[in-house]
Amino acid sequence: MIVQECAVVGRIWAAHMSEPPKPESVLAGWKAIATHLDVSIRTAQHHEHLGLPVRRLDAGQKSRVWAYPSELEAWKRHSSPKLAAPATRTGKPSRWLFYSLQVVGALALVSLGLYLNLPSKGPPAAFRIESSDLTIADASGRVLWRYAFPLAVDPDSYSRFFGFERCTWGDIDGDGRPETLFAYLPLQPARNGATLLCFSPAGKILWRFTPGRAIPDARQTLVPPYLISGVEVIPPSLRSPARVVLTSHHYYGYPNQVAVLDSHGKLVGEYWHTGHLLHMAQADLDGDGNQEILLTGVNNGYNLATLVVLDAHRLSGASPAPEGDPNRFQGLGPGLEKAVVLFPRSCLARQAAFTRAQALWTSQDRIVVLVLQGTSDDEHNSPGYLVYELDYKLNVLGVTPSDSFQTSHRELEAKGLLDHRLSSAEIDNLRQVQVIRRTF
Repeated sequence: MIVQECAVVGRIWAAHMSEPPKPESVLAGWKAIATHLDVSIRTAQHHEHLGLPVRRLDAGQKSRVWAYPSELEAWKRHSSPKLAAPATRTGKPSRWLFYSLQVVGALALVSLGLYLNLPSKGPPAAFRIESSDLTIADASGRVLWRYAFPLAVDPDSYSRFFGFERCTWGDIDGDGRPETLFAYLPLQPARNGATLLCFSPAGKILWRFTPGRAIPDARQTLVPPYLISGVEVIPPSLRSPARVVLTSHHYYGYPNQVAVLDSHGKLVGEYWHTGHLLHMAQADLDGDGNQEILLTGVNNGYNLATLVVLDAHRLSGASPAPEGDPNRFQGLGPGLEKAVVLFPRSCLARQAAFTRAQALWTSQDRIVVLVLQGTSDDEHNSPGYLVYELDYKLNVLGVTPSDSFQTSHRELEAKGLLDHRLSSAEIDNLRQVQVIRRTF
């Protein structure tokens, strides 16, 4: 069989490594970060504005931050501010304040003059949505072009909640100038659907792509529309020119399409998944010079959080599912995944319908996946989450429970719904992910 199931991921590579690298555990939540710095939570949050290297999972809610201890220590060594709460001063303003304000005002006028006389604008780097208008700007905020859609757009759909990437840029036609790729999601998307638009550097529409199609399972045929979750541009390589990858899910059902397009917007490959894959990234996992596609979400066949690794140049088929699963797609062969990772349930998720990989980040040598232990998107209505760190061979380097996970565990203990305390052995057991390998 092509599929190989591994109960313990670490055993795969242990035989090839005499001294495996020691993983660095992450600090999940402001409490853990503040404790490491030996300051209050409020002080730690203040120092985020001074460059404290924390990563945000969701800018709009508490506890959705994490950090590496080594990066915090490096910041402490090289930063000038003292780790103390910001001081306040009372009293009347002095003449020095008056003169300082005059100097600041004069410098602002000079800066404004320089800004207005800049010789040229940079490449596209930012976008803004206002009603039905799309504005594209460079990194300095200078407007490059505007486009008016026929229907209004919901700005919240583009807030990058948990890393959704519905607008991006890339040189897909090889002329040295980046095009803009924008997922157009009008209001009432369940009725109006979504469309991927490719704009020229001057703001002219080059092509459109509507994701999804009718797809049958054992019980029914699910028909469009589909909603676009993310878009990525895969850079050119020796194997292929640049490619556009988008992940889209059915507006109410479980089918998810991963589509690969050429520079003209033509579909050149697709992969179907039973369960939404909402978050996408890319990384060269095997060092062959080609970027792999990484996606996270839920596998409805196993009702577990999943990480899927795909080859943008060899994409077809459907995701793995248990025999007899009614959600299994009809008329599609086995998927050509490079790898499929299924994350185990914790004791907090025993009664949940499924768990979900809610976010995904990649760095130079590791993959970070946030796995919710309930079905709610809101952490405060779910038992919390686990932060998984994997290397590029998909070995689990560490698992860190969030503050909310630990709090939920204690509350269930107090109610008598759990018969054990959260221990290092239990957390270590959560490292036992299942990896289904195909061509990776």
